Amino acid sequence: MKDASISLADVLFALVSTLDLVGDDDGHGKRVAQMSYQVGKAFGLSDTDLDELFVAALLHDLGVSTNYVHAHLIKSMEWQGVHEHCHIGAQLAERSSVLKYLSPYILHHHDRWPLLQSLVKKGELTEKQALFANIILLVDRVDAFAWQEISSKNYRHYHMARDFSLQQIEARWQAFFREDIYKAFLRACRADIFWMMNDKQEVIEFVQERLQNVDRLITMAELQEMAVIFANAVDAKSPFTYQHSIGVASLSAYLGKQLGLSESKQQRIYLAGLLHDLGKLDMEDDVLEKQSPLDHEERQKMNRHSFVSLMILRRIKGMEDIALWASQHHEKLNGIGYPARETDLPLESRILAVADIVQALAQDRPYRKGLSVEKILSIVDDMTAEGELDMQVVACLHANHQKAYQVALAEA
Repeated sequence: MKDASISLADVLFALVSTLDLVGDDDGHGKRVAQMSYQVGKAFGLSDTDLDELFVAALLHDLGVSTNYVHAHLIKSMEWQGVHEHCHIGAQLAERSSVLKYLSPYILHHHDRWPLLQSLVKKGELTEKQALFANIILLVDRVDAFAWQEISSKNYRHYHMARDFSLQQIEARWQAFFREDIYKAFLRACRADIFWMMNDKQEVIEFVQERLQNVDRLITMAELQEMAVIFANAVDAKSPFTYQHSIGVASLSAYLGKQLGLSESKQQRIYLAGLLHDLGKLDMEDDVLEKQSPLDHEERQKMNRHSFVSLMILRRIKGMEDIALWASQHHEKLNGIGYPARETDLPLESRILAVADIVQALAQDRPYRKGLSVEKILSIVDDMTAEGELDMQVVACLHANHQKAYQVALAEA
């Protein structure tokens, strides 16, 4: 993959689509971005500031990975742990040269206006940062109240929840929001389209169109930084999967190097390893952390995650091969894997499959402690004998087993 070959708009859309998998209100980040844009427009922001506000709102929940946190954010105006995800999201944004400028908005998007005002006076925030954070909080709460009503009444269309959401915001605005922001919101939301644009397909189209205003080509280094953010979001889903994606990526690239893959292919398989488990954000926390064998229904949910990863990644032009390898990490050469029961797998997918198994077995999980390298090799050998794994890749693992074990556990 050459530098400057991937669209930033494609990556941002994939990232918000990944974040929107958490919880059952599919599309929260996109709706908050759409409404923030409309409020900012009513407030009189410049086109440049509107674009910045839009992207900040799109990724405001960068730190939300668990259904537990998401449920509180939907049901409560404030709660004791509300700022934890803000800190996590801001730290993730700081790790990306492309997204670093969003960190203050993400960090402060649950702060009330009086606190934001005091931070401006202390010189800890700019006026614009405080303004944008407060706009995002306002529409974030609008969406939370609307979704409560939609869920309880089984409404088919978003605008049916308008009255309830407006009543809730009206009762609270003086304690939380700057007055001219609230008035801009009232001007914007008079139009039916403000609410109707939040239906699923409509908001997707709106977001994709607006992202073209901030689109540019990104370098491999920038893409890798952003892929690490994806991976951290997934691995934060459960303490038992912490650093799993990083470990799989590192081990895949290491085995690929030993097997003679070019430097470019090593970079690509590293990205596939970082991104292979995106679909796990679509799963309930208790399924991932269950300390006993999964039942049939839970297994069906688990088996869907690699397909979801494919659906997200295939939208990024120029990463079609990476999307394929990532989605095939549970395929088996004898056809018993999922989601497609493919047997004619490229070498990169075969490497990724072995790396995923080795890292998972080496890592502590809810139902067992991490296994020794000797036990892992025995299990992998049995799977190879059953025709599930590639003999060449497994032979490479044996030849480099101590180093591979260290790399899988991020010790190297």
